[in-house]
Amino acid sequence: MQHSATKIHGAVEVYPSQDSKNLHTTERQEDTTQKGKEYSLAIWSFRLAISALVVSTLYFGATCLIFWQTKKSADISNLALHVSEKAYIALQTPVLDEDKGFVDIAIDNNGRLQATDFETILHERTCNAIVQIPPGLAPQRGMISCPEYHRTRLTFPSIAPGPAKARMVIPLPAFSKENTDIGEEAIEISGTVKYNDGFPDDPIEQWTFCFQTTYHLITKAVYWGDCDAKIVIPQMEALESHQGESQK
Repeated sequence: MQHSATKIHGAVEVYPSQDSKNLHTTERQEDTTQKGKEYSLAIWSFRLAISALVVSTLYFGATCLIFWQTKKSADISNLALHVSEKAYIALQTPVLDEDKGFVDIAIDNNGRLQATDFETILHERTCNAIVQIPPGLAPQRGMISCPEYHRTRLTFPSIAPGPAKARMVIPLPAFSKENTDIGEEAIEISGTVKYNDGFPDDPIEQWTFCFQTTYHLITKAVYWGDCDAKIVIPQMEALESHQGESQK
């Protein structure tokens, strides 16, 4: 007996069971919950990173501000220290010693530190004088020719604080007491002062000065007054240069 083969054509539709549906739903819910947690964690991590960046920036800014304020205070303190402690060199009014024929200038240090490396280039000239009567002013003696002039370099390793701690003595080779006392002779002292103010890193202090005798025709006395160093010193340097050339 022969059996005939049965052939089935078409698709077989399989329906998941209820348990499979429930399991799939649960897994999807768990995935959604997990992704939500991961997203929340990422948000909080980002916020924390931003907060840390802000705090770091504020801390850096505060540190820079403190450093700047500290440096500014230190600079102010250092400046105040310089101003209050450094050496201040000043010259007293010259004194003419008519008997010995020289000019004595006392040097004051009005600061608290000693001045060091003091140096001055002095220019002296003794000149003949004539009467000058400026319009509307009292008669005065003016210089017309200077038969004697010279330059002197003086140095002091240090000058302690206090008045008259050093002296500059300038000889007057052509000085005449008789001519000076009647106003026919005038004396001029000028120069440049250089020194360290007591702080080695500070630049060298430098300034000029100029003194000149003036004969008062009414009181018949000789007085020391200021003259213009910017004008006189170049004149003296030119005379000294000419003198040096003529002696070669």
